[in-house]
Amino acid sequence: ELETGNSVASFYIFHTEAKWSAVISVADVVLGGKVRAWFLQRRLDQIRPDLVHALELQHAGYALATALEGVQYQIPTIALTNYGSDLFWFRKFPSHERRLRHLLQIADVYAAECQLDLDIAKSMGFSGQTLSVLPTAGGVDLPDESIIGDVPSRTLILIKGYTNFVGRAQDIFSAVARRSSEFDDWEFVVYS
Repeated sequence: ELETGNSVASFYIFHTEAKWSAVISVADVVLGGKVRAWFLQRRLDQIRPDLVHALELQHAGYALATALEGVQYQIPTIALTNYGSDLFWFRKFPSHERRLRHLLQIADVYAAECQLDLDIAKSMGFSGQTLSVLPTAGGVDLPDESIIGDVPSRTLILIKGYTNFVGRAQDIFSAVARRSSEFDDWEFVVYS
């Protein structure tokens, strides 16, 4: 399935009936992502894009790196955008560190959420063009530190994150719930 917009195209690696999705997902896990990579390689050869962008490294990026081993043409530009702890956390594990290093070395363009991620990418072999540091999901514009103000004058709490084996947003929600009486006049914004 190919979806197009004014200047971008995105596609699903495969589209199948729900009864087969579990089988494909299990096979993909057992084969280390090679099922997704095989479908992706076929689609890349079919549509022959000028640019391939992997948003998030462990799933999209790894599948792309594996798919590129079998692609029948030279993709002009490979762009990567890390998401959350893609580099900071996963580089600590040898199997991920090796895959991340390879992915960064074949990439032409890299977008990071913070300067630290950009520095890590360069230290792991990225030598292409970098985009301005910008939180992947948009972020919050704080143009001046003075807008933060004193803690007693604040009445807004912004919670950014997600919950999984790395993300800990649920811990924040639990802490707020335990002390909810202290936040009667506060507003909460969940940004995830």
